[in-house]
Amino acid sequence: MHLSKTNEHYTPAEYVQAARDVLGLIDLDPASCAVAQQTVKAERFFTKEENGLAHTWVGSVWLNPPGGRLEKGDPAAIEFGTKSRAVAWWRKLATDFERCHVSEAIFLAFNIELLSNGQDPSERFLSPAGANAICIPEKRIRFTGSSPTHANAILYLGKDATLFSRVFSAFGSVIINK
Repeated sequence: MHLSKTNEHYTPAEYVQAARDVLGLIDLDPASCAVAQQTVKAERFFTKEENGLAHTWVGSVWLNPPGGRLEKGDPAAIEFGTKSRAVAWWRKLATDFERCHVSEAIFLAFNIELLSNGQDPSERFLSPAGANAICIPEKRIRFTGSSPTHANAILYLGKDATLFSRVFSAFGSVIINK
C-alpha cells in the first residue's frame, strides 16, 4: 500500500483532458470533490460524504480513487473482499462495467496496487489485468495537492482500446489486452 498524508491527490489537467479525448463527456467521477471538479468537470460526481461506492455508476466514468487501507468491518472491505481502498474502487468499477451500467471508464491506479492485486488469474475481469488497455506512464504523475510516492498506471475499460492507446501513448507505454 502506498502511504501518504492525505488521499487528496488531484489529477493534472493533461491526464483529465486525455481521458476526455477518449471518453468524450465524463458522465461520472465517483470519488471526487469540488476542487477536483474544477479540472474534471464531470456531469455528476460523488464526494467522500456521499460514498460513491454505495451508488450505481452509469455512463462514462473517470476514476482517481482514494488510496490507503479500509478499516476492519468497513462495509466496502466486506463487500469487495479487500483491505485496499483502491482495489475496492476497481472492483466496483469492473462490476458496474460488466453489468453494462458503465459504458467505458478510465481508472488511475497506483502501480504497486496493480502489481500486488493483479496477480490472481482466478479473478480474471475483476483484477486490473482485466482492463482492455493499460498505460504505464514514463514518469511519475505529479498530482496537485499531495503527491503519492508511487508510480501510476492508467487502466481503460471499453470498446476503443486503439483510441485509448493513441491518446495515452503520449504519456508512456500502452498495452492492449486481447
